[in-house]
Amino acid sequence: MGGFMSEVQFKQEADGKDVFFIEENGERIAFMVVDIHGVRLTALHTEVSPAWRDHKLGIKLVEAMAVHARTHHLKVIPLCPFTRTMFVRYPEKYADLWDKEI
Repeated sequence: MGGFMSEVQFKQEADGKDVFFIEENGERIAFMVVDIHGVRLTALHTEVSPAWRDHKLGIKLVEAMAVHARTHHLKVIPLCPFTRTMFVRYPEKYADLWDKEI
């Protein structure tokens, strides 16, 4: 893997939404918008800059979100199509987080 070592960061934005993101040279190249209320984290949207699509950054974002959810004892509602696909494809990784009641 080349020189790409930017880690996923987490930030609460001014609009009240929370975001996991990856920056490279000061530019936000990938992000996942989530909404955290009580014990639920709703994954709303994931986006990766076209130039970075081959770097599996969406997967890194989902994995970072999963670590955050487990650390904070949250259940995940994967509204984001990419996140839902990951949850369906890898149940052994994410079944414990998936809130299927909603």
